Amino acid sequence: MKFLADESAGLSIVRHLESFRHDVASVQEDRPGIEDSEVCVWANREGRVIITNDKDFGRLIFLGKLASRGVILLRLQDERAPIRFGWSPVY
Repeated sequence: MKFLADESAGLSIVRHLESFRHDVASVQEDRPGIEDSEVCVWANREGRVIITNDKDFGRLIFLGKLASRGVILLRLQDERAPIRFGWSPVY
């Protein structure tokens, strides 16, 4: 799958998804500080699902009717914490 990790998602999420060979672009690494609307345009242009901790994407995409491949909203206590998932994707 193709993902775009918003700055709020954290690099540990990016690295974890990359370890499963997902195509992950990172706002934090590639274009830090861009507006959320620009993140939406980038994700849509490249066919990526946005991963974020920022609830503003709901307003932009769902209420603002911006085109989207989807949004995964993370509600983590501390996104800097190491990821410990007990699952693996099925291919």
